[in-house]
Amino acid sequence: MFIGKLLQQAVKVNKILFIAGLILINSSLAFAQTDNFRFKKLMEEQPAIPCAFAVPNSGNLDALLAVKEISVKQVTREWIYIQAKPSWIKEAMESKTIKSFYLEFSVPKPLNDTSLVTHFVKPVHQGLGGLQTPFKGKDVIVAFVDQGLDYNHPDFRDANGNTRVLYYWDHTLPVAANTPQPYGYGQLWTGAEIQAGTCGSMEESSAHGTSVAGAAVSDGSATGRETGMALKQILSSSKQTSIYRTGH
Repeated sequence: MFIGKLLQQAVKVNKILFIAGLILINSSLAFAQTDNFRFKKLMEEQPAIPCAFAVPNSGNLDALLAVKEISVKQVTREWIYIQAKPSWIKEAMESKTIKSFYLEFSVPKPLNDTSLVTHFVKPVHQGLGGLQTPFKGKDVIVAFVDQGLDYNHPDFRDANGNTRVLYYWDHTLPVAANTPQPYGYGQLWTGAEIQAGTCGSMEESSAHGTSVAGAAVSDGSATGRETGMALKQILSSSKQTSIYRTGH
């Protein structure tokens, strides 16, 4: 009798687990459908504006890196995180370049403070650990060759609102009056021209160059927290080259 009751309870538990499994499966399907609805809306409203997507890592990283229309941001064992236009995602799905995708709606979180701690940079900024004086990169000039720079970002301006960027050289633009010599390609702007708002180029397709420059030389003006490794440096950027000057 006792064993019979146990068997009946076991059957009930199995039924409950089965129903719970169905609920989870349906929830997953509903989430996927919600993503598809979001993507359709994105296609209708902003098909040509790049945004973040995640695609399965099925050994196709080299193929994705060769695509000029996208930027690969991060790679894990299961996923490849990319910046791409919704229209490209649609075409890639139709051509079987990718098998599926997910929209990324998580808000990026600055991690520069973490990197400063893990690499023991803060004691250097504070002059601790046997150092005779703090080191913050004063009077150092740093050049970046990347996808460009958002030189209007507050982290790249000093306390008076002046740009810390010395030069901005876009290698992709045609020869013009401001093409630097003797190199003979691209267009170059000075810090004074950037300050005056007459620089004709800026990072647009992604934020990679700006992120890299921020990790290196941000002074934390935007948030008061996330500073770079050498927060007093001066910058130069290039596409794109950017050159920055440190402050005090």
